Amino acid sequence: MKSLRQPARRRGFTLIEMIISGFVSVMLGAALWTLMRSSYDTQYTVLNENLVNTTTRQAIDTFADNLRGSAGITLCDGSSLTYTNNSGQNVRYWLSGTNLLKTVNALPAGGTTVVSNVSAMTFSYWTWNGTAWVASSTPGTPSAVSAVDFAVTLSLNGASRKISGSAKIRQK
Repeated sequence: MKSLRQPARRRGFTLIEMIISGFVSVMLGAALWTLMRSSYDTQYTVLNENLVNTTTRQAIDTFADNLRGSAGITLCDGSSLTYTNNSGQNVRYWLSGTNLLKTVNALPAGGTTVVSNVSAMTFSYWTWNGTAWVASSTPGTPSAVSAVDFAVTLSLNGASRKISGSAKIRQK
């Protein structure tokens, strides 16, 4: 004789089903974490690059504007430049360690930091010899310099940028 009882239905999930769903959830969480972390790292890198670009460009533009209005260059070499502005003040820019420094009439004595984290700075001075323009990193006669090309490389938090500029001295 057959039993009149119907077999009991099993309710819930088996242990294997719970382990598999837990593993899938962990994998999705790890993928989401990796995506978010990558996004934050990229944002940090882009912000640093923008900061480096902005800081360096501001320093270069200010330097170029001041140099364009100068009365003439008095001393110059591959890593420093001294010029006389229209007010008769001697302005000097130079690289000391990782800082681009500036003094006006030798004050303050140690210089004022224009921009920090500079890894390289170069100057190229242009003079007219009567027939052609000649570029030099150390011109023989600073007062004969008519234009200056310069480049500053700034490094900050792994981001490095080389920004260049040029200035033609208006009084020449």
